[in-house]
Amino acid sequence: MASTTISLCVAILLLISAPSYSSCSNSAMSSGETLFTSESLGLRYCGFTMQSDCNLVLYVYGRSVWDTKSYGRGDSCQLELMRNGQLVISNNGIFVWKSSFQGQDDNYVLKLQEDGNVVIFNSNENGVWFTNTSVSCS
Repeated sequence: MASTTISLCVAILLLISAPSYSSCSNSAMSSGETLFTSESLGLRYCGFTMQSDCNLVLYVYGRSVWDTKSYGRGDSCQLELMRNGQLVISNNGIFVWKSSFQGQDDNYVLKLQEDGNVVIFNSNENGVWFTNTSVSCS
């Protein structure tokens, strides 16, 4: 009985200490929109964060599961979803990271999904770029 109680208490503490990105927070951005330093897209226990060290990181339960490896490349970085569908990190106007996809001008949407994957969709709702992460945000 005591070990069950201890296990339950540990599980509760882990859930309480995990960062929660409210389901009310924005989990998508459209082409032409920008995430500035320290801003995030959030969905429950997932956060897609533009850090102050210029690294874009996907966190799940506070643990990094994907990043751009662009840390240390600036201190005023911002993330923009371009009208051609390319995701770009720039520091004072200088590109420091770009996603592999670049298409025609369109209305693209980047979405942080329930399954922990970040996907850029074109106007036909076809996925054109993915983080290829598959972890639950709930």
